[in-house]
Amino acid sequence: MEERPHHCPRNVNRRSFMRSGLQTLTALQSSFGILLTELTQPATECVPPSTPPRTMPELLQTLHASLGYDLSIRYGRAGDADGDSTSTLAIGTMSQEAAQRLGNTLNNMTKKPTDTWNSIGRTLSVSAEYLGNYRLSKAQQTCVPDEHRDCNDHANRACELLHARGIPMYLISIWPQQPQERLRHPWHQLASCRIGAQTFLLIEQCNQVTVWEGRLERAVQLYDHTVPMSIIPGYGISRYVPPKYDTAASKFLLQGSYAIASADSMESLDIPPLRHGRVSPVA
Repeated sequence: MEERPHHCPRNVNRRSFMRSGLQTLTALQSSFGILLTELTQPATECVPPSTPPRTMPELLQTLHASLGYDLSIRYGRAGDADGDSTSTLAIGTMSQEAAQRLGNTLNNMTKKPTDTWNSIGRTLSVSAEYLGNYRLSKAQQTCVPDEHRDCNDHANRACELLHARGIPMYLISIWPQQPQERLRHPWHQLASCRIGAQTFLLIEQCNQVTVWEGRLERAVQLYDHTVPMSIIPGYGISRYVPPKYDTAASKFLLQGSYAIASADSMESLDIPPLRHGRVSPVA
């Protein structure tokens, strides 16, 4: 007697397909998690950092030796009561600003199509250059002139050099204080260390240093004379840790992993405060 071929019920095939899909998704999630964990690993330092400087003259000498003897150093001071430097994410306001800018662009495309497309092309070109030079590796840094490096690269370089000298370094990421200004004006990143309870170093482009007496938030607020600036909430102060992998993704993720709540949590060198009279307000 001829046997009929056996066919699996349709619901069994469906369950098998769903089980296989879930297993694949679980495997992908696990692999992605492992990759993220690996990218956020700090480097294993073979040579421990040097003993940090303990006096102001030692610190200034270390700065010159690490960053160059043409370093520009200035002193600034501001009272705690000067201005409000708090900041919020304000995603709603930023989204409204982005929507308005998009609407203006679409409107201009009908009125001035040539000028609008040229403007879009310039924006895309600048964005491509920014992404191409973002968080350069050590090998790439030798091929890119200083003027083409992003502020992130200068800040990371300063942190790297001074971390090796035993100085606890931090990346300070700032943006315009008012939400509606954040898509109109550039954001920025600085290197910083805490000298004392209310004294900080702010390092700009690896060649300009401000010794600041007062709240770090106030120094940031005065950074850009066009609009008041503020520290990005939740991400804006991050302890510098050398990455295991010299890649943009690893540096970015590592910065987020070592973010701290406020400047009060920054490790201090505990150098005695500057004597009054040496400090002059920043213009």
